[in-house]
Amino acid sequence: MKNILIIALVWPEPNSSAAGAHLLSLIKSLQPIAGKISFGCTSQPSDRSIDLNDINVEAFTIKVNDPEFDNVLAKLNPDLVIFDRYVAEEQFGWRVALNCPKAMRILNTEDLHGLRAARELALKKNEAFDLGHYFNDVAKREVASILRSDMSLIISEFELNWLKTVCHVPETMLVYFPLLINTEAIETSGNLPSFDDRKGYMFIGNFRHQPNVDAIEFLIRDIWPGIREHDNEAELYIFGAYMPKQKSSLQDEDAGIYMKGFAENLESTFQSAKICLAPLRYGAGLKGKLIDAMFYGTPFITTSIGAEGLRLDFPKQVVDDPADFIRYSVKLYYDRELWNESLARGLKHVKQHFEFEGHAKRLVDRILEISDLTNHRQNHFLSAVLWHQSLQSTRYLSKWIEEKNKNKK
Repeated sequence: MKNILIIALVWPEPNSSAAGAHLLSLIKSLQPIAGKISFGCTSQPSDRSIDLNDINVEAFTIKVNDPEFDNVLAKLNPDLVIFDRYVAEEQFGWRVALNCPKAMRILNTEDLHGLRAARELALKKNEAFDLGHYFNDVAKREVASILRSDMSLIISEFELNWLKTVCHVPETMLVYFPLLINTEAIETSGNLPSFDDRKGYMFIGNFRHQPNVDAIEFLIRDIWPGIREHDNEAELYIFGAYMPKQKSSLQDEDAGIYMKGFAENLESTFQSAKICLAPLRYGAGLKGKLIDAMFYGTPFITTSIGAEGLRLDFPKQVVDDPADFIRYSVKLYYDRELWNESLARGLKHVKQHFEFEGHAKRLVDRILEISDLTNHRQNHFLSAVLWHQSLQSTRYLSKWIEEKNKNKK
């Protein structure tokens, strides 16, 4: 049994974001091989954070640039350390390598932040995305973090292929671990609210995630007026955690727009709506809102960015042109046969590709396969190069801040 430590910058909020749900799936996947799981976080939990004690995880707060963390490592003596996102690896990875050199270091990327930043840059410049946009500082830092780690969890097959072909990261350092669902909980379509029992269009997404904010603004500005031209009584319900006051002002009842904020119950939220709209223009990773839509039996219309990594073959549900997006949204909303086909296809797809048990087992098997870390690390010389003291800027910056903080006392 392994002693596991997870280091994170935020507490998991599975009802607020797909990232929170993904981290929770990761914890549950590791429990069969865990003697103990500890969770150290640099922030304070919120009212929406899951109580990790309920799933037998010891949770506590930690500080950045604080030598006390060395004592935490000495006390826990972990066999496996997981960094939630590359910044956590930058801040704490060097301390783990120094104090626990025999511990396996795993990076949970959540999504490729550098790819997301590159697409945002291209969008803001009104340019077609190319590799030049990807050569940004975030991407370079993130890939360096991946290469320093023994293993990295990659949430989408698109990003797995991107890292292998564009960044030339060895496949032996990467593991595909997507957003997961408990397929035993999937209801048959006969038990779901029917076509006639649904009403309105919906969007859902955490307002702290900028691709969601952009999608909401694009939806209201460029998509919704066209839908209302076909149906002047159509209603759009926008849900999402951490909705700021300035965004609540987007509510326009005359235009059928309702800003609902945090969704207390995902099941009832999705199953009340007839269509989920997800006109994402940039981003990365997998879109939890679309996996949830399929899981809860709500047909959707999205863009190629929204569909990326989902392995969809859903004709006329993945469109980038605003006029097509409007036309197919209205057709799906009113075509009973098409709607029922989409619902059934979504349920089948999510069960086939995002089932928890299979992916959890493959992750555990892979961890056990590379338990011989000496051999694994000797097969990845570039990783050793990045641990050379001449390339340890994150370590020495942290040490400088640590000394600076001492002088303030």
